[in-house]
This record gives sequence, structure tokens and C-alpha cells, in this order.
Amino acid sequence: MKELLIKAKQGDKVSMEKLLNKFEPLIKKSSKQYYINGYEQGDIKQLAYMATLKAIKRFDLEKSNSFPLYVKRTVQNSIYKEIKKSKEIISYNKGNRETKENSEIKNIEDKNVELEEEIIKKETREKLINLINKMANEEKEFIREIFIEEKSLKEYAEEKGLKYHQVVYFKKKVLQKIEIKVGEGVAKS
Repeated sequence: MKELLIKAKQGDKVSMEKLLNKFEPLIKKSSKQYYINGYEQGDIKQLAYMATLKAIKRFDLEKSNSFPLYVKRTVQNSIYKEIKKSKEIISYNKGNRETKENSEIKNIEDKNVELEEEIIKKETREKLINLINKMANEEKEFIREIFIEEKSLKEYAEEKGLKYHQVVYFKKKVLQKIEIKVGEGVAKS
């Protein structure tokens, strides 16, 4: 599956189609399992397909090897977001179980959204740490003193014998470097 995923992420349509076929049971189950007021089963199925494509594009092979779980969570989160948007009653269509109100579903949604946000934060934090570790010593020292020790730019300039505007320019360069690299990493995952 890893090889298929790599090819699909590179834009290979055949690999993408094979991956979608592997997750067809999950997609079908999700479209039958939930009822969203105003949605037809086909709409929910389409939502699950789109979520699977999103998972294929965002999954980072270097960070995890649990792609099927990632796809399942992405599909569930997409459905929960649509439920939240609809603000209607949802029925869990499995053996005539009783309907659940949005307030009950909201707890599940909140936990899944929090989980997704925590995963994104963790990945971003790891990418930031890796990026900082690859920086020049001068940049690392600057980041430590300004952002961790919370020195003012004026204090830093005086300690290093620099002019204030030089330190402001250096800060801008360092932040741009971090923003671009971390932004690229998040977009790839």
C-alpha cells in the first residue's frame, strides 16, 4: 500500500484509483451508517470519497505508517463536520437504533476535531524543531534569546554590538525562513 500511496501522491491516477478501491468498503459503510437531514446517501458517499482523496494528499509517510486509520479518521471527521453544519438530527442507521441529537454528536465531533488539531499541531511542532536544528548557530541563538528567553530586540542589539534596525531585519529574515519552510511542510502533509 505504501508504494501505491507514494505514486498516488505524485499524481498517478491509476494508483489513486486503486487506493480508492481499497477503501471502497469504508466509503460504502460510512454512507450507509449515517443520516444527515437534507443529504441523500449518495451525497454522504461522495463526501467520503472526497475525504479519502484529501487523506491521500495530506498523509505524511515520514511521520506515520498507519494510513488506513488516518483515512478512517479523515472520513469520520468530514462527516461530523457536515453534521455540525446541518445542525439537524442525525440518525445512526444500524438496526433501528434511536436517533441522537446534535448535542450528543457534538461531543464526538469535538473530540475528533481536537484530535485532528492535536495531530496537526504535533506535526507542525516537529517540523519546526527539525527546521531550527538545521539552522545556522547564529539563527538558533537568536531564536533562543528572543523567543524563549524573551529578550527585547534592543537588548539583543546592545549585547551583540549591532544596530537596532539590523536586528529587526535579521528577525524578519529568520521568521520568513521559518514561515516558508513550516508552511510548505504543512501543505505537503
